[in-house]
Amino acid sequence: MALVLFSACKTPNVSYLQNLQDGQSVSTYMCPPITLQSGDKITIFVKSLNPELTGMFNLTMGATGTTDQANNQRSYTIDSNGNIDFPQVGKIHIGGLTREQVASKVKEAIEGLNLAKNVTVVVEFKNLYYSVSGEVARPGRYEFTKDHLNLLEAIVTAGDITISGKRDNILVLRQDGDKQLAYRVNLTSSDSIMTSPAFQTRPGDYIYVEPTKKKQRETTVNGNTMQTPGFWISIASFLTTLITLFVIK
Repeated sequence: MALVLFSACKTPNVSYLQNLQDGQSVSTYMCPPITLQSGDKITIFVKSLNPELTGMFNLTMGATGTTDQANNQRSYTIDSNGNIDFPQVGKIHIGGLTREQVASKVKEAIEGLNLAKNVTVVVEFKNLYYSVSGEVARPGRYEFTKDHLNLLEAIVTAGDITISGKRDNILVLRQDGDKQLAYRVNLTSSDSIMTSPAFQTRPGDYIYVEPTKKKQRETTVNGNTMQTPGFWISIASFLTTLITLFVIK
């Protein structure tokens, strides 16, 4: 009976990366930077010492883009051939390139046509997302703001795992061509998370945090009653009463 009571009062260890030591060097699984594909959207902002020359590249309306009201920059959708139609330049093939490579290619195209000199090009993602659901504070769909985003950062963005979430069995679903890949990651172990292909979050990833058994039992009537000390104290009291009655007889 005492063992049951102690097990019912046991506090679970919910710390991340429990096996890491101070100053320990850890190798991590590194995915290549995100590359742009057909259907992806980006914004391109061009600036230089002469705003009048670069202003024509930063239009907010046009046949090839749509207005981005948030930052007043043009949003471009990459077509089925991996191209965008850029003002004053024409078709630029950017399919399969990273943000840095796209910025470099746009810069070369502008300067190569002598449309402007010493330009700086800033490229941002527009419709690349990952989703987090289950036992997190703010489940939902979140936009990529940088090229490398790891699983811990993705979960923190969603408000972190609640006390009712399992930290040792995170599910990550990832589309890879015509296949759906599933990864299981234990956040309490650095060996599990940092060497997993799911350590680096990719566009389209679906991250699911399972509820603990205690949380699952809450979905049923009296699901956790047997796990409480009060329940076993009542049982012990009842058995003691029965034994006392038999002894008296």
